[in-house]
Amino acid sequence: MATTKIWAVKNRLGHVLQYAEDAEKTENAEWSHVDYQAMRDVMDYAMNDAKTEKQYYVSGWNCMPDTAREEMQITKKQYGKAGYAQKSMQMVKQTASQVLDHAMQNDLVYRNVFEKLKVPHVESVPREPITTEQRDLILRTWKGHRMGVPALIMLYCGLRRGELLALLWSDIDLDKRTLSISKAADMPTNATTIKKPKTRAGIRMVPIPNAILPALQWAHDESKSLYVCPNMTTGGIMSAQAYSEAWKSYMHYLNIEAGGRDRSRSNPKVVAMEPFTAHQLRHSYATMLYDADVDVKTAQKLLGHADFGVTMKIYTHLSSEKETAGIEKLNEHLDQLLGSTIGDKVKEGQ
Repeated sequence: MATTKIWAVKNRLGHVLQYAEDAEKTENAEWSHVDYQAMRDVMDYAMNDAKTEKQYYVSGWNCMPDTAREEMQITKKQYGKAGYAQKSMQMVKQTASQVLDHAMQNDLVYRNVFEKLKVPHVESVPREPITTEQRDLILRTWKGHRMGVPALIMLYCGLRRGELLALLWSDIDLDKRTLSISKAADMPTNATTIKKPKTRAGIRMVPIPNAILPALQWAHDESKSLYVCPNMTTGGIMSAQAYSEAWKSYMHYLNIEAGGRDRSRSNPKVVAMEPFTAHQLRHSYATMLYDADVDVKTAQKLLGHADFGVTMKIYTHLSSEKETAGIEKLNEHLDQLLGSTIGDKVKEGQ
């Protein structure tokens, strides 16, 4: 991204930025908290006097107005290499372009340098489920850490992180073995708010597997909070920092339970279990649905996907992996069955 010269103004640019930051006027149900944070970062940067005192609209590298578009293309490519999803980059471009369009209408800038900017194509990185060893470790140690039961819920009910943090015990019916999802936690900053799921598909009822019912019953009986995964200090909903610290602690706990150890003056750190993310647990749930031959339409409903294509893409990827594994098993079987018979025959003919 880049800079372009803007005309000297007194208060009007602030009005534009305040309008853009007003959630009631600019809220978009299709945006996640990550997308909104990206927008806030741009706004905060633009309002930082230390970075914009020379009357430049800045959203990345400093450059001359005459070469702004070219340098923005370069930066966009680097933005893609940094690992940002193409959808996120498109939303950033769209937001910045809308802000500059509004600024042009109010004579704040003389052109919109984002208008002809092309977002580079970025191949999505396949998300991997957790390993069998990691899954077994979660099952074996769930009672030893406060994030053990929340991890079970994400793994075996497919909840997103935000859905888990907003989950109340009243949303769980242990008798009917169901879990109702109707809200999610939004954490654009360290302050957490409750919102509806991004789409109607996010509002759903999912079954609770029999295998984890005893863990949920135990956690329910022991809990002193309305929330299933509360802030341990206040008993209320977790903040972004509280969740980050809790998850980091959980990964450390699992690594120790797996046989790892902390670094000391005389010994290096031993990693016996690679850390994983909450989304990997959700992806593992999708994998279990596929392995259990759950049809793709039912999987879409249980996962809360608004777009059928998202679920289909996951199933197609898993099908490809299963096909590759099947071919490898066939080769191993044929190697054992035939041995080097054909190879020996070829050598004999030479």
